Amino acid sequence: MSSKLNKYILSAFLAYFLWGVFPLYWKSLTLSPQEIICLRFILSFFTCMLFIFVKTGIKPFLREICNIKVISLHFISGSLLVANWYIYTWAVLNGQTIEASLGYFINPIVITLGGIFFFKENISKVQQLGVSLVILAVLVMVLLFGHVPYIAFVLAFTFSIYSFLRKRVKIASLNAFCLESMLMSPFCYVYLLWTQNTFAEMSNLSFGPLFLILLMGVVTASPLVLYGYSAKKVEFKTLGLLQYIAPILQFLIGLLIFHEDLQLAHKYSLPVLFLGLLLYMSHYLSSSKRAS
Repeated sequence: MSSKLNKYILSAFLAYFLWGVFPLYWKSLTLSPQEIICLRFILSFFTCMLFIFVKTGIKPFLREICNIKVISLHFISGSLLVANWYIYTWAVLNGQTIEASLGYFINPIVITLGGIFFFKENISKVQQLGVSLVILAVLVMVLLFGHVPYIAFVLAFTFSIYSFLRKRVKIASLNAFCLESMLMSPFCYVYLLWTQNTFAEMSNLSFGPLFLILLMGVVTASPLVLYGYSAKKVEFKTLGLLQYIAPILQFLIGLLIFHEDLQLAHKYSLPVLFLGLLLYMSHYLSSSKRAS
């Protein structure tokens, strides 16, 4: 494996690690899910614009985004982020971190299958067995929950579609996310202005809580830019593998730190899921060694 490809894989790893530990950050904020989502987009836009100004200047960014097709595509992807972020944040703040993690256990399989069917990526028989076991584990989860896990399915499919759209984007990952934030920010600002007292409340906060809120742009933008950077070069089957970092960390945080109840669905299905993951991972690692 080339050092250049290692760089892209490391970027994907860091993105998923950050997403995995984010529940700790969202829990530390004294804001509603709606306020968090709106401030994420607004502060992310200003953060990205600052990065762009320092890195390349504003003119190349404007030239890259001044296209109706580019704007339309990013409006759709930005809207998907709104849905994904809101459901996830609501779940974390309402004691549903473990169920939210289920969505990100499902998501890599959707991405992997999408890579096979839409991008013609190849998969070996060992990997097929691993993916089949993971799908079986997810089905067991769904059946034993006793209800349709809407949180999990919305999270899985919104981010999977977002990933497919990002694969089609030809502009730089930082510019892409900046454009998404720019398109969503006016709606967020209007919402905060007319339905919340967020700005007044923020002015009364002490330095610590206010500093955590102001970090939201950097916290939000960093993993998305890392992910967008890696998604252009790393195969979806590899991204599907690495994505398990995030739900495993979310699951452990919900169980060990937030002390959420472990459902029967997880007790029976997680061993099967991890077996499938190990099969997929072992074949990928062995094939990577042979290629090097």
